[in-house]
Amino acid sequence: MNGSSKKLIPRGLRHLLHSPPPSKTISLVHEEQGEGEPLHWSLFVATENEPGMVYQVTGDAELMTYLPSDDPINIVHSVAFLNIYHLAPVTKNRKWW
Repeated sequence: MNGSSKKLIPRGLRHLLHSPPPSKTISLVHEEQGEGEPLHWSLFVATENEPGMVYQVTGDAELMTYLPSDDPINIVHSVAFLNIYHLAPVTKNRKWW
């Protein structure tokens, strides 16, 4: 060795040094409600395979209430969960209008 303190990194792991941190994605989630009720939709913001924040309205057509989650949850593990549709990555520079 020539006195260098650099450690050798296996070729298959080098990409880990330069990978950006996982980004959050905004998704649309489809859930079942009670029998005879229409399916429920909510927005879900999370890093893939991680708990995240749910943004939704609850109630009926005459009285809707905005009800975001207080803490991150893993909505895909909900017993009412049906589908998730990934819409877009969330970035600081993303303009939503």
